[in-house]
Amino acid sequence: MFRFAVIAFGVLGIMSVAGALSTWITIKKSISGHVIQVPDLCGLSIEDATRTIEPLGLTLSITQTPVHNNVVAKDNILFQRPNPGKHIKSGRQLVVTLSAGPELKLIPSLVGEPLNFAEILTAQADTEITKVSRTPSAVRKGRIMAQSPKPGEEIGIRHGMSVLISDGDEPKWYVAPDFRGRSFGEVKKFLDEHGFRVVAKFKDFQPGWGPVVLRQIPQPGYPIRAEQTINLEVNKD
Repeated sequence: MFRFAVIAFGVLGIMSVAGALSTWITIKKSISGHVIQVPDLCGLSIEDATRTIEPLGLTLSITQTPVHNNVVAKDNILFQRPNPGKHIKSGRQLVVTLSAGPELKLIPSLVGEPLNFAEILTAQADTEITKVSRTPSAVRKGRIMAQSPKPGEEIGIRHGMSVLISDGDEPKWYVAPDFRGRSFGEVKKFLDEHGFRVVAKFKDFQPGWGPVVLRQIPQPGYPIRAEQTINLEVNKD
């Protein structure tokens, strides 16, 4: 009888341990969830990603700031954490960052800027100045007066801009006087006062004449403008 009682007690103990172990496994499983492999959500819309992960017991958490990307369409998933292929337990959240699409760059305003600074602005906008035209104007010399395309437009697939640059006030025009036979000193003073550049070449021609102008280019009667170079051949005294 005693032996039977011991056996019965042992059987009950084994059953209790087995029951406790089974209960522990069940609780742990319900707490920890199933281990699954993280799917690749990159490039998917939120709707498609949700349909993909819901059967796996996962949810999405979207970061607040999207990131510009030229490949993944706007509002589709660009990055995810954990990475695809990782093993995690169900019930976890996948953190995803959405694409903001290609970064749109706008045509900068170049009017009033010098050409060298305008080239820096266009380079920053991933374009360049491909055509430069110049014209006399009351606008400060060297400054951009007009541009195409206009400021604020999207660059898109355009490449290259055109600008019109001021050459300053239109120079005054004169008729070249006849300087031949005149004193070089007087001619030089006259040309300097009127903004001309003078290049003189001295030549032994006639002793005793003194430093007089022998030849000139442009010739007498030709149109000349301010800042133009006047070439003189002068008798060497």
